[in-house]
Amino acid sequence: MADANRFAGDLQTGASVLLRVGDATIVAVFAVLVYWAWHSSLGLPAIYTQGIIAAVLILVIIFHVARLYEESNLDRFFFQVGRMSAGWAIVMMVLLSLAALTKVTDSFSRAWAIIWFFSVLGGLIVVRVILMVQIARWRERGDLRQNVVVVGAGEYGQRLIRELLSDASRSIKVLGIFDRRTTRVPNEIGGIPVAGGITEVLQFVRTNRVDEIIVALPWRAGGELMELVQSLKSAAANVK
Repeated sequence: MADANRFAGDLQTGASVLLRVGDATIVAVFAVLVYWAWHSSLGLPAIYTQGIIAAVLILVIIFHVARLYEESNLDRFFFQVGRMSAGWAIVMMVLLSLAALTKVTDSFSRAWAIIWFFSVLGGLIVVRVILMVQIARWRERGDLRQNVVVVGAGEYGQRLIRELLSDASRSIKVLGIFDRRTTRVPNEIGGIPVAGGITEVLQFVRTNRVDEIIVALPWRAGGELMELVQSLKSAAANVK
């Protein structure tokens, strides 16, 4: 079942890479399209080409530093739009500063620069909305969701399970809870019944798609904890 984990990770990594490529493409393509719309020509002067290349490089660096490409931030709309807008504005300010320092400001059309700025801003927002819709679809299908079972229904396990069940991103689904003890543990936690011990865990993993087994026992359990982890190594799932 580690393949399921890799599949979910590959989807998110792929989305992050595509976003980088999409951002760079939007900056370059929109620059050419705006120039064509304003000047009725695709023959950009060399100074424009140099400015566009500089813009792409600076944007990718700033967006990376702003953590816009981190997988955990891809579907955070206000985080993305806020930092992306500020980052793109910084790119333009850097370009203007470079143009002023090199005394080539008059070589650029101000109308082109203004239209380019706002068209790129709109394009970057649209790309992120599309990506977030796709991520929501992946989550709805369960492609990005980890199926886990928890071993241990004591106080530590109950606290962990409630945290997992309250996960707003729905990236984790608790399929089952197991504890070999028949006393001092509840019959169910969060609507999920507490089943038996090692034998039942292994049987459950064989008949269900389980990505990870979480052992929720305190470190003071010592030998019992190590014995449990060793027993679960034969399961077709990651043990954590």
